[in-house]
Amino acid sequence: CTTLGAPGAPYPSNITVAGGPIQIDSLRITLFDVAHQFLDNKDFLLVGPNGVRFILMADAGGAILLAKQGVKLTFSDSAEAVLPDSAPLTAGTFEPTNWETPVSNFPAPAPFGPYNEPGSAVGGSGTQTLTGNFRLSNANGTWSLYMRDDAGLSNAPAAITGCVNGGWQIQFVPTTSASLGISGRVT
Repeated sequence: CTTLGAPGAPYPSNITVAGGPIQIDSLRITLFDVAHQFLDNKDFLLVGPNGVRFILMADAGGAILLAKQGVKLTFSDSAEAVLPDSAPLTAGTFEPTNWETPVSNFPAPAPFGPYNEPGSAVGGSGTQTLTGNFRLSNANGTWSLYMRDDAGLSNAPAAITGCVNGGWQIQFVPTTSASLGISGRVT
């Protein structure tokens, strides 16, 4: 959980992977039961075992009260939508999204920026995507999710809170040989 202008607890939230694929194509991140009084203040930074720093979500949802109900948010490059800038967040699958750039440094012990940012348009490329940041990397090691309230809304009440009440999950998309072909001649 977070309070106005503070990092989440725990900070970071870690998932240690052992026995996973040594090369991944991409990944999906799911946050369960995300609730916050002013969602625009909620920012998430994913740091892989390879040290790559990628913003999953920043400044999305606007000054919308979402205190009592939580939503399940899945982040995937194959989604066909980004999170809204100033509308309530709904459960679903979205591309990683940030509406303000550059995203300011997260408090220590998070690594300082600059961070790779996804932007706010559908169909990003390169370091705007999970694939562009993590493709062909080893899934094994510690994945860290940093959550903070950036205190970005000046009209926010002094005591606002936000939580990811159900934790988070990481799913790896393995590399495949679907794009490979073998040709030859049999005589």
